Amino acid sequence: MTEGEGKNVTDVVVVEPPHVQGEGGGARLLLLCDHASNRLPTGYEGVPDTILSDHGGWDIGALGIARVVARELSAGLVWSNCSRLVIDVNRGLRSEQLIRRDWGLAMNAGVDDAERQRRIDLFYQPYHRAIDEVLDGEGSLLGVIAIHTFTPILRGERRKWEAGLIYDRGRAADLECASVLLEFLRGKNFCVGDNEPYPVLEGDSLAQHGEGRGLVGVGIEVRNDLVRAEATQEAWGVRLAEGLRGWLENFDR
Repeated sequence: MTEGEGKNVTDVVVVEPPHVQGEGGGARLLLLCDHASNRLPTGYEGVPDTILSDHGGWDIGALGIARVVARELSAGLVWSNCSRLVIDVNRGLRSEQLIRRDWGLAMNAGVDDAERQRRIDLFYQPYHRAIDEVLDGEGSLLGVIAIHTFTPILRGERRKWEAGLIYDRGRAADLECASVLLEFLRGKNFCVGDNEPYPVLEGDSLAQHGEGRGLVGVGIEVRNDLVRAEATQEAWGVRLAEGLRGWLENFDR
């Protein structure tokens, strides 16, 4: 898919339908990229570039990876076009980190109930409605796969993982998908975390749209220093698509 082709774009959410080649159809997956953009809507300025352009503002390289996976698997993609510094669409509405106050940002310092609800209405709900609309229209989808990236250093400690799989071990279908991906990536000598570097988040996008619908819901994390260039995003996207294809083949036998 070329830039600008086949997209349904609003100010806060972008839906990229699958570009299906041939007669084989798509991969029966929907890709999510919750932290695709560091865009600040009008009225939410004043964030230092050191924060906005780094992991605090978005998941560096995640959208590039997600687009490659979508291309390789002929899968749809929904991504948020708003920085998580305004509101984090991957958090449940009850999460204390829905709107981050630990960055010392003026725009978040005095958020009251009315402003919180305003951000939910303008930026959070449109994203999740767009996902629901895609899923409502695609009755044969097997699951949702969320693409994220993580910072290589957290609180002064360097993280050893090059990638990670985030999923609910209590759901057999999620476990099967994650296990196939873990085996695939570790077989290529990557250090891959099992529910690392992050645990499952209560009420996150995967819980809402995967578990909530009885679909597979697995998150893939890639360390962002490995995917800052377009070429490395391409390589990781092709690699992840290959791993997911191996899992999908179980349903085509």
